[in-house]
Amino acid sequence: MENIEVKALCDIDKNALAAASAIVTTAGRQKPDEYSDGDEAYKKLLERDDLDAVIIATPWKWHTPMAVAAMNAGIAVGVEVPAALSI
Repeated sequence: MENIEVKALCDIDKNALAAASAIVTTAGRQKPDEYSDGDEAYKKLLERDDLDAVIIATPWKWHTPMAVAAMNAGIAVGVEVPAALSI
């Protein structure tokens, strides 16, 4: 989408992170900043002031802590699975 900028990516798997960055640059976009320093690297990403939204595509145990941290940072969240099944 032309109106979307991928500012940053986070993955503890450096090969997966490189592959994701390559997808962005191959599409003619600027290389995103990369975060991969351990299980909680996402917290450093969430300190950015230029993110409107994040997409969380991780093992299930990380969905809730990552989503809550992003929302607490004022960032909209998309999660690949339901975060809740009831109110």
